Amino acid sequence: MSDSFDDTDMMNDGMPPAYVANNEAYAGLARLDSLAKGGDEDAIRMFHSIACHMVERLNELHLEYTASVLEWPVLLPQDPKKREAITKQANAMRIGSTRGCGVGSGSGRPDDLAYTSQKGFAIQNLRRVDFARAILHPIPPAYKYDDGDSVPQIPAAIKAVLEDPSDFQAVTEITNFGEQLLLEIRGLSDYSPDTRDEWIRVMAAVLRRNRHLIPDKFRDNQCTEKNYTIKNRCGVEVEFTDINWRGGILVMTLRSGLEDTNVSAVPGFWGQ
Repeated sequence: MSDSFDDTDMMNDGMPPAYVANNEAYAGLARLDSLAKGGDEDAIRMFHSIACHMVERLNELHLEYTASVLEWPVLLPQDPKKREAITKQANAMRIGSTRGCGVGSGSGRPDDLAYTSQKGFAIQNLRRVDFARAILHPIPPAYKYDDGDSVPQIPAAIKAVLEDPSDFQAVTEITNFGEQLLLEIRGLSDYSPDTRDEWIRVMAAVLRRNRHLIPDKFRDNQCTEKNYTIKNRCGVEVEFTDINWRGGILVMTLRSGLEDTNVSAVPGFWGQ
C-alpha cells in the first residue's frame, strides 16, 4: 500500500458517487477545453465528439429528464430536410414541464407561464418552495450534516432562519412564517406525481400566510386575519399573522397548474 497522500481522495471522501464522477469528468474536460482553446484541432474534434455522444445518450436514454430542466440539447444534421424535421420536433417538445410552439395536429397552443396564469403561478411557487426547502434542509455534499443545535428538536438550518429571518425572506419572498411552517417545508419529500398533493398542501399553506404572493384572481373568497407578536423556541420575538381562509380557489389553481403528467418534476430553479 502506498504511503503517498492524495488530496483528491480526501476531498472526495464521503461524497456521493455521482459527485465524485462529476468532479473527475470536469477535470478531464477542462484539460481538453484548454487544449482546444489553444488551437489543438484534435482537442476541438474530441470536445465536439464528446458533446455529440452526450446529447445522443440523453435523447436515447433519459428523455424523461426534460421535465426538470429549462434547456435541452438537440443535434442538427447536415441534411436540410432532416434538420427541419428535428427542429419541428424540438419546438413541440415538453421542456421544463411546459409545451413549446404548437407543431402539427394535436399539439395545442404553447403553455402560458405568466405569473397570472394557473401554470405559471403554480410552477413559480413550486420552485419557490423547492428553493426554501433546500435552504432549510441542505443536501450533500456541500452540507453533509445538519447538527450542532443548541435548542433540542430544532434543526440547525431552521434555527438560523428563526434567529435571523432577513436573508430567507429576501431570497424566497416568503416573509410571514413560523417554526411549524418551516418544518413542513423542510419535511417535504422530493417532488413527483406521487407527492404532488403533499406539495400542494404545503404550497397553499405558504401562500395563505403570504398573501402578497397571490394574484387577486387566485385568492380565496373570504379570510379573517389577526396580527400579533410571539416568542419562538429560540426566544426571538417574531411578528405572526394568523389567517383563516375559506374556499378552495387557491388549492384548485395550484392543482390545475400542476395537473397530472404536465409537471412531473420541479422545472429549473427558483429565479430562472
